Amino acid sequence: MTVPALADFLPVPLVIDEVRRAADGTVLACGTDDPYCPEGAQVAYGLPLRLPTTMVPGGGHLNVAAGYGPWPAMLDWCSRDKLAFLV
Repeated sequence: MTVPALADFLPVPLVIDEVRRAADGTVLACGTDDPYCPEGAQVAYGLPLRLPTTMVPGGGHLNVAAGYGPWPAMLDWCSRDKLAFLV
């Protein structure tokens, strides 16, 4: 699935050092069935960027259309001392 408005942002640069400088730690959270990333975000981004990845079964694109509106659990995940978190 493509979104014309996003064409200028693609392909996404996969620069490990830049991702590591962006935050003290980064965890990739992605749905197992994201229609915008049919190869799977873990394969497309998690592995090349060496990011710990949490897969959300049936999560889709993890957006409002996929049923994720206000997401209080995200605040809990972001404030943990360890990068890994449970779904």
